[in-house]
Amino acid sequence: MSIETSTINIKNLTVDSHQNFLILDDDPDINEVIVQYLEITGFNGKFLKAETILEAKKHLKYEKIDYILSDWNLPDGQGISLLKAIRNSAKFRDLPFLMITGQDDIESMLTSSKVGSSEYLTKPFGIEEFQEKLINGWKSHTIPDQEKVHGQSNKIIELEKIVDKLTQENKELKEKYES
Repeated sequence: MSIETSTINIKNLTVDSHQNFLILDDDPDINEVIVQYLEITGFNGKFLKAETILEAKKHLKYEKIDYILSDWNLPDGQGISLLKAIRNSAKFRDLPFLMITGQDDIESMLTSSKVGSSEYLTKPFGIEEFQEKLINGWKSHTIPDQEKVHGQSNKIIELEKIVDKLTQENKELKEKYES
């Protein structure tokens, strides 16, 4: 049985609809709203919910995660601590990370940005704002990676041209000395 690949287009960004999201908030109602917004948007991967950092770490250990959405204040710590750990992890450092919180002060937003959050969303929020922040998270982590790959592909093409030219020159020199 094969998994069908499908994409969705959200505000001019095309992504795989089979994304796996880790949703971390100590309020189960917020977790459910986020799941509903993701489903409305067209996602059909796994929606892994956690209410504590400990639960989130278990999901990170055993599940494939494509995107993390985390509250700031949690019963066993702060989402910013999880963000720091994610950014220091070779396995997870490139995952988009959306900080979702009721803290709307500039200092929290700047701290979140400095530590490496992809985007910052304040509660309460509607689906439009949610989708916008979600997309911006991909743009800050996925698009730069795609640009790096494109840049490396261009370098490979240039190197292949140089190899072809040198091979041709070698062939001509060999023919010249053999005759």
